[in-house]
Amino acid sequence: MNFMTSNEKELEVVVTYKCNWNCSYCCVDTHNQPNIKLSELKEKLDKIKRDYKGWNITLSGGEVGMMSYSEITMILEELKDFNLSLNTNGLFLKKYPELIENFSDILYHASPEMTDRNVMLNLPDNVQYMIVISDENLKNLKDFLEYYKDIIFHLVPASNPEGIHKPILSKQNKFKLLKQFRKNATLESQLRLIREKKFDEIVYL
Repeated sequence: MNFMTSNEKELEVVVTYKCNWNCSYCCVDTHNQPNIKLSELKEKLDKIKRDYKGWNITLSGGEVGMMSYSEITMILEELKDFNLSLNTNGLFLKKYPELIENFSDILYHASPEMTDRNVMLNLPDNVQYMIVISDENLKNLKDFLEYYKDIIFHLVPASNPEGIHKPILSKQNKFKLLKQFRKNATLESQLRLIREKKFDEIVYL
């Protein structure tokens, strides 16, 4: 499974809005959302088991690593019959390495502005590296990729829901990204840039 082509029956579930990052291009606008109560989370899990049997389930946020160990293991137990994936900025990987094997795929959002050099290396095979490219951070991409030349990244264009006015990647810069950095990108992210995959192909809960 991969994040680009496996979404015919993919459900992305926001399990928390808490996040230890504050990315300028956040498409969830996470820091302006109310906390998800445990009762609300359990309602989501019940709905998944009732209405989404056979779907691929991706746990997302916010940052899932901000949740407690008991909350996460509760989710894993409730969804043990599903194929599970995870979105994380790396906090989950650091806090709960023993839980990594519960997910078929983990999409690791490795760096927001690409000015740091703290990307986690030597991760398990089910972890894929991803960075979000906006008009603001594109200028940092060349140096970042040269520093991490042994890693192939999903280069994902920043895009935000209508009404959230935050940095995006313009069409002009998408072409620039494809032209200059195609060899550095996974096939999935190249296709995403070319065909401008719509977010509503994935169901959100």
